[in-house]
Parts: sequence; C-alpha cells; structure tokens
Amino acid sequence: MVPARHHKQAAFMGRIRTVWDATDFILKEADRYRSAEVLGPGLLDRALDFANIGSDRSVRALLGGFKSAKSALESESSPTIESAKRKQSLQDARSEFRSHLEAVVKATDDVSWRAFVAENARQVILIPKYISRDGRPFAEHRLLPRSLRAALAYVLLLIVDDARPNSRVLCRCRLATCGRFFFARAPESGTGRMRRRYCCEVHMHTAHNRGAADRRRASRAKKAAERGPHRQA
Repeated sequence: MVPARHHKQAAFMGRIRTVWDATDFILKEADRYRSAEVLGPGLLDRALDFANIGSDRSVRALLGGFKSAKSALESESSPTIESAKRKQSLQDARSEFRSHLEAVVKATDDVSWRAFVAENARQVILIPKYISRDGRPFAEHRLLPRSLRAALAYVLLLIVDDARPNSRVLCRCRLATCGRFFFARAPESGTGRMRRRYCCEVHMHTAHNRGAADRRRASRAKKAAERGPHRQA
C-alpha cells in the first residue's frame, strides 16, 4: 500500500507541473505579440489617450496587440450586434476610467477607484525584458493584461504610486472646451513652473484671454449699474 504522504507528494508535483506548463504557455504567447513598456512613459501616455479619445486605435496601442486587445475589439458573433456591444463596452470602460482619473486629480479619497485597482490590477502579468544601452544592462517589463479593465487598473496603480521612480503628476486641462487629462510638464519655453492647469500653451492663452474678456464685461456691467438708470438716460 502506498503511503498517504506519497499521494500528497505526487499531487503537489502535479500542481507544480501544471504551473510550469502554464508559465511556458504564457511566455510563448507573449513572444508572439508586441508589448508595452510598463515603467516607461509610453504605457501611461497611451492610457491617457484612451481616456481622452477612446478610439479603437488607442485601445490597440494601450494593450500592445495582446489577445486581450483582440477580445476587446473583435467578436465571432453577429458583426452588427457585437459591434454595438463592443462600442458600448469600450465606452463604459472609458467612462469608468475617466471617473477614476478625475477622482485622482481632485485628490478625492474615493473608495471606488481603490476597489477598481484592488480587483483588477492584479490580473496582469509582468515579464522582464533585458536590454543593453551603451553597454549597460537594463530591465524593461512587458505587460500581459487579462482584460482592458486590468490594463487600465494597472495604469491607475502606477499613477497613484507617487513613491515609484519617475512618478508623474496627473492633471486635467481647465479650459472648458478641452478637459483633457495630461501629466504635469515643463513649459514649452523651457523655463518657469511645471504646467499643471492647462495641457498646452495655446489652451493657457485661450483661457487667459477669455478670462480677461469676462472681467472686462463684468467691469462694464458694474459701472453701468453704479451709474443708475438716470445717468444712462
């Protein structure tokens, strides 16, 4: 009779082999697809493109061509019905992501984005890729997200992790006709404070000009009110 411990050992080794087989499959699949650099600015910028634009192209760029991008953008069912479902699904994902980004910008202690990150950010696999620059070794990471929501949650985790090297400050353009999310950056002139209020100098000047015009109108209205009807007659 085989001792019980031998059965346990055999079961344990069977689970180990299953993990090894799964790992081997994942690595082989990863080599078949393009991938995004997780720790570089590219992934975060592509995620903001999806939040600001929400196009199919921005989704493909964000997910880097992995199967999760294919499942998010394609279906084997009725093209008309599934196309509508796909568009609605992407629209819902974008709307949810934008609401979480808005909470981060406003420094709102919102439990919803925390729950979103906790549930979905762990559904990604990071694969290190070793490269050489000027004869020095560097490690970059490739991202395998289980879904679009997983990729977005991981991006959100990177954004809120201000202890991460090269962390970036999330902002939102205050021009009423824009509202794009962007990362704080140095002004195009190369001097001055980091730009946090407007996504570009054009929008900054537009907002300032509109503000000046509003102030002039308010000043004229105030002076007219102070003069009174008999003075205007």
